Amino acid sequence: MLQSPVIFGVSLRHSLSEIPKVVRTAALIVIASGCCSYCVFWIFKRRSDRYKRPSASYRKIPTVWKQVGYVTEINIYPLKSGYYLSVEKAFCDFKGLSRIGQGYPLSDRCFLLFNRSKGTYISNIAHNRLVLVKVTALDKDLIQFSVHNDDTYTPFVLNMADFNRSGSVHTIRMYEKDLVHAFDCGDAASEWFSRFLLGKEDPDIRLGYDCDEQRKLNGTIYERYRHHYGDHITNEDMGKYAYLASYMLMNEASVKDLNERLQLKGETEVSIHNFRGNIILSTDQAYEEDNWDWVRLNEDIILRGMKPCTRCTMTCLDPETGQKNLRTEPLKTLRSYRGPIGEKARALEKGSPRLGLYCGLYSRGTVQKGDPVYVAVSEKLNAKVYE
Repeated sequence: MLQSPVIFGVSLRHSLSEIPKVVRTAALIVIASGCCSYCVFWIFKRRSDRYKRPSASYRKIPTVWKQVGYVTEINIYPLKSGYYLSVEKAFCDFKGLSRIGQGYPLSDRCFLLFNRSKGTYISNIAHNRLVLVKVTALDKDLIQFSVHNDDTYTPFVLNMADFNRSGSVHTIRMYEKDLVHAFDCGDAASEWFSRFLLGKEDPDIRLGYDCDEQRKLNGTIYERYRHHYGDHITNEDMGKYAYLASYMLMNEASVKDLNERLQLKGETEVSIHNFRGNIILSTDQAYEEDNWDWVRLNEDIILRGMKPCTRCTMTCLDPETGQKNLRTEPLKTLRSYRGPIGEKARALEKGSPRLGLYCGLYSRGTVQKGDPVYVAVSEKLNAKVYE
C-alpha cells in the first residue's frame, strides 16, 4: 500500500532520528566536501580552458613534417622592454613562455612599467635604459630587479607573497586602443624604477603585474592584421603584454645575412638579441621562416605563424649597453631589402621591414635547447624551399 506524503515524511524523519548523531554529522561533512570539491574542479576547469581554442581549429594541424633546424636559444622577457632571461628550457603555454625550475615561475612579459597619470605603458624607446633591467627569481616568492651591466646599482626585491592581488588595478593603453590591466606593485618599486630612469622619484612611474586576463583583437590595431593576414589570428594568440603575439621565432641564418650586409656598409654587427625573439633557431637558409605556416618543436609543441614581425627603432638599441645607434642601424639596412610585400601590406605596416615570425600556440609542452624544429607548409604558401 502506498503511503501518503505526510505519513512518508513522518516515517522518514523517524528513520533519520534513529541514525546516530555522529554518523549524520559525518554524512553531512562528506556531502559538503563533495560539493566544495566539485566547485573547485569546475572553477579550475573553467580557468584552464580559458585560453583553449575551438576544437575545429585543431583539425587543421598537419600530420606530415620536415625538420629544418634546431633550437639554439630560449629567451624570456619577464619585464616588457627589459633585459632577456636566457634559459635552458621553458614551458610553452598559450600566453607565452614560463621559466621552469626552482624559484618563482617567471613568464614572458608578465611585468610592465606604466605612467599612472597618463594611463600609458613605458617602453625602452622613450627610456633607453629600461632595456638594461634584468629580472631574476631568487626563490619561490622573491623576484629581483637589477641592472645587468652595473653591479654597483642596488637591486630591488619584490616579495610576491606579500603582493596584494586584490589591490589597485590600473587600465593601461599600449598600442592605439589596446587596453590592458595590471596590478600595481607598490611604492617601493615605483621609487626604484623612477630613480633608475629619471634620477629622481616620480610617483606616477609604476610597475605593473599581469592580471591574467584575455586580451581582445576587436577594436585594436591587431584586428587590421587579421583582415589582411588571415582569420587564423585570434585572441588566443595574444601574449600577456607582448606586442600582438605570445611567441616570436628568430632565425640565426637571417641575422647572419643581415650582419654581412651591415659589414659591407662598414657598420657594426648586431646581436640577435636586438630583435627580442623568444625562441632562436638555427636553419640552413636565411629568411626561410617567411614561408612557414605551421611549426613544431620536438614532439609536443605546435605553433602556427600569424604574420611577419615588422621592425621599429627598438632594434637600434644595443641590449647590452642601452645605447641607441644614431644612424638607425640595423633598421635602415633592413628597410632597403626587407620591406612588406604588396601595396596593402606596405600601407598596413607603414613600410616597416620584416624579420622574424609571430606565432600562436596550439599545443603546449616543454621546449629546451637542442630540440629539433619541424615545419609544414600551407598549400597557399611557396613550398619551393622544401623541395
